[in-house]
Amino acid sequence: MELLLLASFLFCSMLILFRVKLSNSFMYGFLTWNLMLAAFPFVLSSFLLHSPKWNSSILRFGLVFTFWLLFFPNTAYIITDLIHLKVRNPIPYWFDLLLVFFCSFTGLMFGIISLMDMQLIISSKMNKVVGWLFSITILCVTGFGIYVGRFLRWNSWDAILQPQNVLKDFYHTFVTGDKAIEAVLFTCVFSGVLLLVYLMFKIFDTNNKSSGLHFD
Repeated sequence: MELLLLASFLFCSMLILFRVKLSNSFMYGFLTWNLMLAAFPFVLSSFLLHSPKWNSSILRFGLVFTFWLLFFPNTAYIITDLIHLKVRNPIPYWFDLLLVFFCSFTGLMFGIISLMDMQLIISSKMNKVVGWLFSITILCVTGFGIYVGRFLRWNSWDAILQPQNVLKDFYHTFVTGDKAIEAVLFTCVFSGVLLLVYLMFKIFDTNNKSSGLHFD
């Protein structure tokens, strides 16, 4: 699976470079950066899964988990880049559609596999029920995180570099502002979609143990 994800990442990068060359424009070049952000949580979860020393240490595990949690919403955030789609000559619309779609799919796959690995870790530390509660909670948090990134324009690292400004913006937006209902609706819908997709992959693994994915 790691090789397939790497191949998908490289293929997306090639499509982006091809588009830049053909159009003499860096439009959609940001997808490369977004894909790198989406791959980061996968790298962290894979590291924890194959590093018993870090996995067994509460302090070390907590440190890696914090960064994983902050960056995890980036895995599904690319889906919202579909809003940038429109006819941009001389590039055919179908090319841009497939480009953004496949980048979104690749990012989402990074997220699904990463969450499955983390659920496996949590389940091994506690039990399967806690593991499932963990995954459901993470998907709900991810839905809200995507809203924050897309509409409030905060990045993952801003939670560390500018925590006071982020909290102030949250207060003005959700407490004294009028965006609370919109945020709840967006979070519920997006989280619901992510949860259903996640469940589809879990069911697929149950019926096909030769898939090679970490779904236990």
